[in-house]
Amino acid sequence: MNKIIFIKLFNFRLIRDLIFEYVRVISKQIVKSDMLNTLKWHQVITIPHQMVAYGYFDQLKEFYDVWRAAAMSIQVNRIDILKFYIDQVKIPTDTSTLMIYVAKYGRLEMMEYLHWRVRDSGWDYRDALKMSPNSKNFEVFICFLKKYLASQQHLGSDDSHPFYSLDNTLKITFECALEAGQLEIMDYLYNNYNIDIHSEKIVAIPLKVGDTRLMEWLIDRNVDIWGLYRDCCILDRALLYGNLELGKWIHEKHTGSSIDTVIASANAMDNAVLSRRQDIVEWLHYNRSEGCTPSAMDYASSIGSITMLQWFHCNRTEGCTFLALDNATQMGNIDAVRWLHENRTEGCSINSYINSIRMNYLEIFKFLLENRSDFPKEKIASLIIYTLRYSTEFLSYFYENYHYTVNEIDSHIRKAISNSNQYQLKWLLKRHIDLFKQNNNNNNNNNNVDNLNRLDI
Repeated sequence: MNKIIFIKLFNFRLIRDLIFEYVRVISKQIVKSDMLNTLKWHQVITIPHQMVAYGYFDQLKEFYDVWRAAAMSIQVNRIDILKFYIDQVKIPTDTSTLMIYVAKYGRLEMMEYLHWRVRDSGWDYRDALKMSPNSKNFEVFICFLKKYLASQQHLGSDDSHPFYSLDNTLKITFECALEAGQLEIMDYLYNNYNIDIHSEKIVAIPLKVGDTRLMEWLIDRNVDIWGLYRDCCILDRALLYGNLELGKWIHEKHTGSSIDTVIASANAMDNAVLSRRQDIVEWLHYNRSEGCTPSAMDYASSIGSITMLQWFHCNRTEGCTFLALDNATQMGNIDAVRWLHENRTEGCSINSYINSIRMNYLEIFKFLLENRSDFPKEKIASLIIYTLRYSTEFLSYFYENYHYTVNEIDSHIRKAISNSNQYQLKWLLKRHIDLFKQNNNNNNNNNNVDNLNRLDI
C-alpha cells in the first residue's frame, strides 16, 4: 500500500477501529479463541504456537534456529555457549525442553545452571527424568530422580490424568532404561518402586534392542517372555529387527522343548529377505525347520537381489509365485527378469507388462513380448491406454507394432486430453492430423479444423 494512503487511513480513527475489529473477527474464525491471549510482542516471539497462530513464520524459523544451536551446545558440552544463548540472546527458559537435552547427554553442570537460572518458577523434571537413562550414567539418573521427586512435592503431583502420575512416569523411565540397556537403573527402579514388568510391551523392548542381557534379566525375575509376547512368534520378531545373535540365543534356549514350535514361523525367513539379510536366511535354513513361504523369492525379486533368487532356487523347494516376475519388472531389473524367465515356470501377470510401461522400461517390455506368450496380441495392444499417461516412447512403439481403428485413435486422443498429457496429445495429433481434419470436415466443423491448424505440431 502507498505509504501516504496508509498513514491517512490509520490516522482516521473510525476506519482504524473498523479494520482492527475485522482483524479480531477473522482471527477468532481461524484460531480458537482460547489460543489467542493478549500478549506483548516479546512474549509472542518466544511461544511457537502463538507465532503460528498469528502467522509470524519468519520469526518462527528464527526461533527454531536459535533453539537448535542451544540444543547443540548441550550435546557438545559447551556450557559457555548455552549461557550466552540464555543470558544474551534471551531464549526462554520456562520450558522443559532444554532440561530434556541436559538429561539425555548427562550434563549435570548445565542442569545445576538451569536450575539456578529459573529457581523462582521451578522446573517440571518429568520428561527429563524419562530421558535420563539415555545418558548411560547412573549418577545422572539419580540426580534427576531426586529433582523430579522434589518438584512433585513443590509443584504438587498431578494425578488427574494417569499419564502424568508418579507411577506412570517411573514406568516410562524404566522402559527407557530397558531400551538403553542400563541394568543398574533397571535394578534400582524395580527394587524401590512398584514397576510392573510382566507385560508384552516390556518383552518387546529387548527383542528390538537385541540385547540378550536384558532377556536374562527378565527371566531371572520370573517374567514369562515366551508366553507374554503374543504379537507374533518371538524369534520372528527378534530377527525382523535384524538381531541374529539374539535369535541364536532364543534358539539355544528352547531347541527341543515343548514350546519350540511356537517361537518361530516361516515368516522369519521371509522377513529376513526383506531386510536383505542373507546371513539370517542361511542361519534359519541350517538351524530351523520352519522354512519359508513362496513369498521369500517374491520378496527377493522385489528388492532386486538375483543372489537371493539364485540361492532360494538352489537350496529351497518352496518356489515362488508369478509376483516374482511382476516385482522384477517393476524394479526395472532386466537381469532378474531374464533369469526368472529362464529358470522358473510360474510366469507372470499382466502387471509385468503394465509395470514396464509405467516405469518406462521399454527393454523389459520388448523382452517379455519376444520371449513370453502369456497373453494374446489383442490384450497387449489394449495396454496402450497406459502409455497415454506415462510415455511417448511407448506410445510410438505401440503404434508402430499394432493397428488401431479410427474410433480407437479417437478414444486415445480423448484419453490424453482427459489426463492433461500434452506431450502424448501433441504426438497423437501430429501423427493423425490429416485423419482428423478429414473427419472434422465431414462433420462441417470448421472451428475444430482451424484449431488444429493453429496447434504447434
